Order: sequence, then structure tokens, then C-alpha cells
Amino acid sequence: MASREDVIRMLQADMRDEHGALILYLQHAFMMGEGEEAAEIEGAARDEMRHFRWLAQAITQLGGVPTLDRTEMELGGTEVQEWMLRDVRAEEDAIAAYEQHRDAIDDPRIKALIGRILTDERAHLDLFRSLNEETAAESGAGEEEGEEKPAAMDGEAAAVLDYATRHEYTVVLQYLFHSFMTPDDEASREWETVAINEMQHLGWFGEMAAEAGRFPLFAREMVHKGEDTKDMLDADLSAERAVAAAYAQHAERFRDSPDHADLVEILERAGENEEFHIHMFGLMAERAAAEQAPHQRPGVGATQPSRDGDASESEPAPKEPPSATSTDSPGFTVGSLKDSH
Repeated sequence: MASREDVIRMLQADMRDEHGALILYLQHAFMMGEGEEAAEIEGAARDEMRHFRWLAQAITQLGGVPTLDRTEMELGGTEVQEWMLRDVRAEEDAIAAYEQHRDAIDDPRIKALIGRILTDERAHLDLFRSLNEETAAESGAGEEEGEEKPAAMDGEAAAVLDYATRHEYTVVLQYLFHSFMTPDDEASREWETVAINEMQHLGWFGEMAAEAGRFPLFAREMVHKGEDTKDMLDADLSAERAVAAAYAQHAERFRDSPDHADLVEILERAGENEEFHIHMFGLMAERAAAEQAPHQRPGVGATQPSRDGDASESEPAPKEPPSATSTDSPGFTVGSLKDSH
């Protein structure tokens, strides 16, 4: 059977595949615009993000380092049926890889995790096969009469969208990586919360690009890995301050242009979110610098404990074991893998 190092390498390969599928499905959902089909594909992308997190947790519990690389998927194209065929192939490849890894691993918790992921992947395969059949049946109909083509986007606005999607994609990965690697449970939860918010921003900017007939830019800058929790928070504060200033500057530049009203609205909304991230990261950094034990939620206030009850400032609330019925994360991996070898 596979050694611990082999298991880590397998799970890292699975992380790369999940990352690649996530980007593939998001692009297809954005390009398809509003509608039931796009919403279903976006739901599959959320599943892949959840798998990405579960695999990272398992890797760190085994003593490994999660990867932020991604399997290269064939992007581009103009036909929905072409996109659905790519999604079908991605799911077929994922199922084959997971089944091979499951059969090579003897750790029952890792096998259970892979089995849980496989239930989603098989559902995704059914979804994409169904969508492929629907689009094949509609492919001969051509464009509907009077269908409007997306309005072209000027170069300045396109450059701002490219900057925004590149930044948001980068910090989603950065904050997730920090959440995986920190030993501070409270900081980990907060990083994950901020990463989810940045994922929303990526969706706003990506959908705007797609509405203009442009493929969203899924490229990233260098991701800060960090040495400890305080070092990570310092880097994240720097990133948040820079983007908040940039979004404010771009919004002001386009403010008097009626053609860019939607872009200004999104820039301002995202910028306000970034300001709150600065607030949260600042409080987290203060606690890390003072070496205070995690006991309350940053950004809420000194009198608000992290859980219901009478937890005091000097006495952290006790951790609760993961629920066996939880659908958010596989409780059979959390906190126990590293103790079983």
C-alpha cells in the first residue's frame, strides 16, 4: 500500500485537479450568464472548492504542504456544447484518478474522504452529460432572431477588470493557504471567511467581463506563503491596503462616465469589503503580536465570545467535536489523521 509520502503526493495531485476544474467551471458559468444552467455549473464549482479545502486539510494533517498549482484545462472556445464536453472529460478524468487513489490507500479516513468526494464528482458527471445532450439538441437552432451581442468594452475598463480578477484570484489562494497552514484555529476560520468574500468579488468582476464578451482573466500574482501567523497577516494587510486604494482610484477615474456606472458600483462595493478585511486582519495581527490565545471573533468586539455562553476573556470557549452529520466538511478527517500513524 501507499506510504505517507505517496498519499500526500496523490492528494496534492487531486488538489491540482480540483483547482483546474474549479477555474474551468467558473469560466463556463460566467460566459453562459444568467440562467438555470449557469447556476448549476457554478454550484459544481463550489463543490470543487470545498473538495480543494478538504484535501488541503488532509495533507496538512499528514505533515505535508498543500499545493496551489492547478492542472491546466483547455479554456477558450465559443460554443456551449464545446464547454460541456470539456466538463464531461474533466469529471471522467477526476473519477478515474480518485478511484485509483482510493484503491491504493489503506488509511480508512482518507478512503472515506475520497469516497465522499466521488459522490459529488459522479453527480457532476451526470449534470454535464445532461447539459451536453441539451446543448447538442439545440445546436442546430442557431442564434435567436434579434438576440443582442454583448457591448464591446473599452481598453481602460478591460484593464481594470483584468487587474481586479488577477488580484482577487491571487488573494483567494493566498488566504486559503494561510488558513491551511496556521496553527491558530481562530485565524484559520477568519482567513477562510475572507477568502469566501474575495471569491464573491472574483465572481462580480468575472461576470462583468463575460457580459462584455471577454474571458475573465484567471491568472495570479506570486502568492505569499508566510513563515508564521503574524508574517502572513502582515502580508495580507499590505495586500488589502493596496487593493482598497486601487479600487478607490479606479472608481474615481470612471465616476463621471455613464458607460462605466456598473463598474464603479462594483469597485466601490468591493472596496468597502476590503476596508473591513483590513479591520479584521488588523485585530488578528494585534492578537498574534500580543500572543493572546484565540477566544473571540475578530471584528465583532471585546465582549462578544466566539460561541454562545459565558466564555470570559481569559478563558477560551471549549472546542466542540465535529458533527458526524455535518455536510460542510468531513469530520472524520479533522484533527485526527496525524495521530493515527
